Amino acid sequence: MSKRNDREHFEDYRNQTRVKHEILEAYLGPYFRIVGSTNRNPLYIHGFAGRDSYTKGETGEKFDGSPLRALKLIAGNQTFSAKVSTVFVEADSVLFASLEATVNESAAANPQMRPPTRARCTFVEGMKELLKKRKDD
Repeated sequence: MSKRNDREHFEDYRNQTRVKHEILEAYLGPYFRIVGSTNRNPLYIHGFAGRDSYTKGETGEKFDGSPLRALKLIAGNQTFSAKVSTVFVEADSVLFASLEATVNESAAANPQMRPPTRARCTFVEGMKELLKKRKDD
């Protein structure tokens, strides 16, 4: 059995992905409230971010991917917008191009949010760079 590539993953919005998104949306709000109560600068890191959306194979219907869902949740809350920084990491150049376009649109439409950071690299490379930057700050 061959492994599906990352791009194929986004070609059909499967039930397991829908459940993952429901869990993420239910979890992030309370998480940001708890972490934000003791941390002035919560950081949301999304490794293996993929692209911005999924398409349901049978119907062609589009669904927001988890990066866009997180950005919408942050943008929709004044406290989160002012405090939460985001980092989106994706190594695949095609997936990253789609992700970057959507993240840029979201940032332009929501200037109250902290500007998202995007990195086209492996997760390990992205985290090394992020930790180096934070250490230097």
